[in-house]
Amino acid sequence: GALAAFWSGADAAHARTMTMTALVALELARVHAIRLGSGLSLGSNPGLFAALAGSLAVQAAAVHWAPLAGFLGTVPLSGRDWGVAAAAAAAGWAAILAVDRLPLWAQPSAAKSSVSR
Repeated sequence: GALAAFWSGADAAHARTMTMTALVALELARVHAIRLGSGLSLGSNPGLFAALAGSLAVQAAAVHWAPLAGFLGTVPLSGRDWGVAAAAAAAGWAAILAVDRLPLWAQPSAAKSSVSR
């Protein structure tokens, strides 16, 4: 998100807002990927689904509600900016799913544990 914002000539506040939004979106996508890898759907836990929806609402408020945006130093994002953040999250989601499909010995966590032995 931040690189896309800087490449498009955005100022630091816009790039910061894009980065924060992309990271929040990635974390939301990560929860889905983890549940998918465990054979669970988001709908199987209504409380989790509500928490994810709440997180997205708080992120939108952090960007578009003036008192909170002023406190956090964020600026309003356009629909295109939200799309870029969603695309960054989708790419991260795909990467998480791809790593989960690697053989266990090739996964990054397996490489760390074999180094410490």
